[in-house]
Amino acid sequence: MRKLSIKDPYLPFVSIMLMVGLLVTLTSISVHYRTSMEIEQGKVLEFVESQARVVAAVARFDSKYNSDAHPLGAKEATLSQLLETLGQRDDFSSSGEVFLAHRNKQLELVLDYTPHTITEEQPLSGVTEQALDLALNGESGTIFGADHRGQQVLVAYTHLPDLDRGLIAKVDMSELRAPFVSASFAAFFASLVVVTLGSLLFKQIQQLKTLPDNQGVIHENHSGIDESERFFYLIIIMAIICITVNICSAISLYYSSYERCQDHLLLLVKNQVSLINSVSRFDAEYSQDDHSQGATGATLSQVFDAYNQSEGFGESGEYIVGHRVGDQIEIVFRQRDKAKQNVQLIFSSVEATPFRQALNGTSGMFIGPDYLNNTVIAAYGPLGTLDYALVVKIDLAEVRAPFIQGSIITSSLAFSILIIAAALLARMTKPFKKHNNPMTLSSRFESLEVSPISNSLLLFTAGLIAIILLLDISTPSGIAGGVPYVAVVAMGWWFPQRRHIVILSTIVSILTLMVYFLNFETNEWQSLINRSYTLFVIWVTALTLNLAKASEIARDIQASTLKKLSLAVEYSPTGVMITNPEGSIEYVNPRFLDNTEYSIDEVLGKNPRILNSGETPQATFDDMWITINQGKEWRGEIINRKKNGEIFWEETSIYPIQSKAGDIQNFVCLKENITQRKQDQEALQHKATHDELTGLPNAMLGRDRLDGAIARAKREQEKAVVLFVDLDGFKAVNDTFGHEAGDLVLKEVAVRLKESVREVDTIARIGGDEFLVVLGGIHQFSDVESIASKIISSLNQPYQKIEDSIKIDVDASIELGSSLGIAFYPEHGSDADQLIKCADAAMYSIKRSGKNNYSIYQTQCDL
Repeated sequence: MRKLSIKDPYLPFVSIMLMVGLLVTLTSISVHYRTSMEIEQGKVLEFVESQARVVAAVARFDSKYNSDAHPLGAKEATLSQLLETLGQRDDFSSSGEVFLAHRNKQLELVLDYTPHTITEEQPLSGVTEQALDLALNGESGTIFGADHRGQQVLVAYTHLPDLDRGLIAKVDMSELRAPFVSASFAAFFASLVVVTLGSLLFKQIQQLKTLPDNQGVIHENHSGIDESERFFYLIIIMAIICITVNICSAISLYYSSYERCQDHLLLLVKNQVSLINSVSRFDAEYSQDDHSQGATGATLSQVFDAYNQSEGFGESGEYIVGHRVGDQIEIVFRQRDKAKQNVQLIFSSVEATPFRQALNGTSGMFIGPDYLNNTVIAAYGPLGTLDYALVVKIDLAEVRAPFIQGSIITSSLAFSILIIAAALLARMTKPFKKHNNPMTLSSRFESLEVSPISNSLLLFTAGLIAIILLLDISTPSGIAGGVPYVAVVAMGWWFPQRRHIVILSTIVSILTLMVYFLNFETNEWQSLINRSYTLFVIWVTALTLNLAKASEIARDIQASTLKKLSLAVEYSPTGVMITNPEGSIEYVNPRFLDNTEYSIDEVLGKNPRILNSGETPQATFDDMWITINQGKEWRGEIINRKKNGEIFWEETSIYPIQSKAGDIQNFVCLKENITQRKQDQEALQHKATHDELTGLPNAMLGRDRLDGAIARAKREQEKAVVLFVDLDGFKAVNDTFGHEAGDLVLKEVAVRLKESVREVDTIARIGGDEFLVVLGGIHQFSDVESIASKIISSLNQPYQKIEDSIKIDVDASIELGSSLGIAFYPEHGSDADQLIKCADAAMYSIKRSGKNNYSIYQTQCDL
């Protein structure tokens, strides 16, 4: 398995950023989804319970005043008013439905009010039936599950004890989840965009990473971004991802919930108005004389009785009833602050806009201050012929609170994810590992030494921070989305070191958070959004400025280094060549001229192709151009030709030099003549694989050549042959004429063997007077026999030149013969060892039978 390395961190780091973005997105959506589902449960439950409270109040009134007035009695009187309301009202949402049911004498479930979805094909079943059972058992609450259509729904149920009935309302989960689908897409899209931008930013950071010079010294104050700083920036990028995803998901889901809250309040008003109007019509017909204040008083007494049964809904939600008194509006009932119910609240029609609109016969929404001067969302509607208005309201702060709390939770979870990601990054990069090289070159970049911070710059920046802080305190919702703080961060450009930008960013981040938490209006939604946006803008600006400054410093260092290099290369022992981006030579040093034997006038303006020998593979040049055109260093070996035609090897390194805009301006090429090294390597290689006396391949190389011949024979469906040659009478030569003569004979034998076979065949010396002949591409035995006979005949010839050179007696002579053993592939073996052993056995067979002849192995080699 390939181990992760800091040398190739781009894809692993981008993967970590994607993982962080995905986890934060899922966490944010999950937390807000759970919060919103709890809110929806409360809304649907309030819908049915608000009706139940009114029905209970009506039932109490009817049992007291209308037990004889209605032909069927008080219970049926109340039921008729409820059924009239249900019959006149549309479903409370696109998928919402209401059910009313009771049990007959056989304890069977009977529907009093049936939505259009209940048919013979789809009778009541599932969680809808289960909720009605719970309601008829005297319970109230919410439940999730599949209804009679098989759809997943949220059902709220309550008991109507005075009517012995159960009332439920249900809404499809697909309707409730729809906002989360769009919010999820928004969050994932934001995460993807930020991760993409972060990846591009990281790529730029990677290009500016501090690298040690050729002496191993890292100049952290002068060159690019070091490991610890790069690690810090990566954490900031991931923090920006977390902030962006949290903001997008929270805002998207909040506004969806905000709109649903308005729809819910309008629904409550519509439902209550419809029910109260039914009661009003009933009282006008049956209770006109039963109440001291007439039919209107009878209806209002039931309404007030119903609303007195609860403290309102949620933390601040309440029902309010008011009417017109001259040109003013009087609130006659409110659920909150019941201890002050007797305090008369009268407002002008301008201050009580919802009541004025309702009393003018309209229904709608209002967002603004209420009678307690709290910002609220309110729905209003007229109460028919009563000349009263109903307002249902809830504090806007309560609507926002779950999402603020959810944002805090998701931010905490995102912070935990960020810590884990940071630990993983730290393990991969080891950013705080100290460089162990004790060498320093403090004078290397004297022209770029860090200057002290100007006092005037410090005073101006401090004053700017103080002014912005005062403005921020006086405008707690967040001035201009953090733009003034960006001005402070921008001042870091004029500070001598890049870390000052980070310091300024940290200071203003602490200040903006401090003002938010210390201010009395920190619960304001706009303030929270602005503060988050401020932090986002501050750190994006800081990263951008820091990278720009790092790029400028890196380019200045590169230009300075090139200038110093131009002075040093004149005396360099390495050949140096500088070309333009198209490859035309602009500069060469004296060593280059010595290596190539060209003059300065003969190379300037020319292309380095004038050195091309034609022996360097084209793939090497293709790889070189692809690498250096990407701004990367290339190293390799090239075979060039001098002016006099002599071929030589060069070890070449090419470094692209980039402009401030990132364009390649020049290529610096360092060349070292390694011809002697190559020759030495070839000599060593030849010595390792060849016999020193005869120059023939040795036993190891001979065996390798035989392996190759076997592989080719197998591939081409032909034969490979090995001949084991042993000299007859060679010991007598050594004994009679000495080892010097024996060496001369072996050299002559090597020459004669080469002349007896083809150039493609191999002759190897494997022992003192033993040789191996490897033949390939053989199709007939007769071809091998011809070669064997030729070898024997050649080695039998007189060795007159050797005799003359060693000046032996006239009567003496060198007489040699040879015995050959022959083995074929595949007949005698499938590998080199088998064939050599069989050929050796055949050679010994001919030795025993008279020598100076050849023998082909006749049976399967006994191994």
